[in-house]
Amino acid sequence: MGTLQVGGTTLATKNVSTGKVDLSANYRPPAGGVIEQFASPCDGSSITVQSGTYTVQNVTAIQALYQPGYDDVLGSVIDYTPPTGTQTVLYNYTCFYSLKNTHNIGHFKLYLDNDSGTATEVTNFRTTLGADGWLEGRYTFNWAFHIGGSDNDATGRRDTWTSARTIKLQAREYGAGNQSKLHETYYWDGGQTTVFSQPVIGITALG
Repeated sequence: MGTLQVGGTTLATKNVSTGKVDLSANYRPPAGGVIEQFASPCDGSSITVQSGTYTVQNVTAIQALYQPGYDDVLGSVIDYTPPTGTQTVLYNYTCFYSLKNTHNIGHFKLYLDNDSGTATEVTNFRTTLGADGWLEGRYTFNWAFHIGGSDNDATGRRDTWTSARTIKLQAREYGAGNQSKLHETYYWDGGQTTVFSQPVIGITALG
């Protein structure tokens, strides 16, 4: 094992046999720098980073937005605990959005747990996908959650974040004549062909 020290404080250790370098709890990146980051297709993978091990959801099929009520977007749900020193958590989710009807329209909400563990809408995120025609493609939904100061549900700011909070998206149709679907194409390879398209989720913790 090798170590990197500054003023007698260990910042990192290197495992000589594997060549991997592990940052210690004493390490702090420059202000605004990345403390940890991970991303994965939503295939049930488990990813280990500084703050722990995270298992993403396994999405294998279409999700129909054929109802007026909101449902969790498959693959978008993750329980996350940022490492010590995090000032901002960046959430990133990309999925394929497509149509059932002409002029498809979908509405999307973002949620983050409050201090009581209750899913609370981040109202400033509210998003609609739609077009005066047939809309499909891969779309990315992202948000920056700040830590410190007073709680603000509209922006998702939390005064502290020292244990797992759930982040997730919810979606619904606009109406019965404007229905959408996720994770599946309407057109593919020169024809009206449905193929599965897997979403991707990612988290970045900034110091």
